[in-house]
Amino acid sequence: MQEFTVKKQADEITAKSMRLEQINRDLEEEKKQKQEILKVNKQQRIALQKDKQEQENLLAVVKQDEKKYSKEIREASKERAIIDRQIQKLIEADIAASNKGKTGAVKGKFYLSPEAKVLANNFKSNKGKLPYPVDEFIISRKYGDQPHPVLAGIKIASNGLRFQAPSNSPAKAIFTGEVVRVQKAANGILSVYVRHGNYTSVYGNLKSVVVQKGDQIKTQDIIGTVFTDNSGVTELRFVLMEDSHTVDPAGWLLRF
Repeated sequence: MQEFTVKKQADEITAKSMRLEQINRDLEEEKKQKQEILKVNKQQRIALQKDKQEQENLLAVVKQDEKKYSKEIREASKERAIIDRQIQKLIEADIAASNKGKTGAVKGKFYLSPEAKVLANNFKSNKGKLPYPVDEFIISRKYGDQPHPVLAGIKIASNGLRFQAPSNSPAKAIFTGEVVRVQKAANGILSVYVRHGNYTSVYGNLKSVVVQKGDQIKTQDIIGTVFTDNSGVTELRFVLMEDSHTVDPAGWLLRF
């Protein structure tokens, strides 16, 4: 009987020892896990601090040169305004020419022949369904006044849409029409004006064109190739006008 009691006590001591060993192993594993978590958290804090410091450094540089950047942006805005006014004047001159000597002509609106009226009505009936002037793109600038993406208090005026596209992307006609003008700027950059009744689509910032004034073109016909600047940006500047005023192309192009 005494031997049984001693054996039972020994078994209990062994079991307790094994449990204590398991508890110690669990505690050690938990300790390692906590140490690993602390290590990862420390690395994350260091990385976040580094990112924060880089952002603060960048912001400091921008703020330091804010006047310089603001001046450059305002100068670029003036150049855009000049181009916008030039487009406006050219369209107004075209309207005046179309109205000259015509009975029933309305100032500021194109005088339309019966064929041109049909074309204009077809164009209008396709509002919201017109194809984009480039196949692959991101819209880099929308229509209308908008805040500068970096500098506060500065607004950018935009009379159309800008599409950034892959290098050597072709610009395509959004609708059937007539090429009424191929314009070449002093720096060699080209623009093409296509008339659709009393609507005009303007494709700017082209490095080359494959059309000429008087050409009749169809929807999706290639007009030219979009220019790529020294920084590697390929960007089409697209303007849509109804008679003498611009409209937001986003409301006319195909909705996704």
